[in-house]
Amino acid sequence: MQSLVAHRSTSGAVRRSAVAPARVPRLAVPVRASAEPAAPKPKPKAPQQMLVYSPPHPLIKHWLAILRSNFTPPPMFRSACAELGRLLIYEAMREFQPTMEQQVETPLGAIADATICDPDQPIKVVPILRAGLVLLEQAGQVLPFHQTYHVGYVRDPATLKVCVCVCAGACVAV
Repeated sequence: MQSLVAHRSTSGAVRRSAVAPARVPRLAVPVRASAEPAAPKPKPKAPQQMLVYSPPHPLIKHWLAILRSNFTPPPMFRSACAELGRLLIYEAMREFQPTMEQQVETPLGAIADATICDPDQPIKVVPILRAGLVLLEQAGQVLPFHQTYHVGYVRDPATLKVCVCVCAGACVAV
């Protein structure tokens, strides 16, 4: 697509020339599209098996695709982790955020009923070190009242069993 650009010479004559629009470089991350139909929802193989639920939101799918790509540069990977953390916290708190009813005075002087997050019941955020810290970055923007606790796990090389190596915060039982 071309556009016409007018140039005025020193004699005052107007000359028009076609100029191609400037291309804006964009960081493109190739993502393979799958032509396969969506897989059926997994069922737990054992009663103790935890299922992972990924909300069917287009932005969550977008950031997951960026994270899964081999061609994602490290700064974009970190940004995608932070955005995904923000969206997942938002989705998770849809059902679990403690709220309370309160009356607020509006700028027009009227009193309105409002639902606000309960400051007496802060959400406990527990990222598993180190990968969970990137997901935690956006928690403060989404959760008005939260407390952060840290748990770190290490695999014992001899027995291959997982051991808790760090617990920080109020009493954290694992």
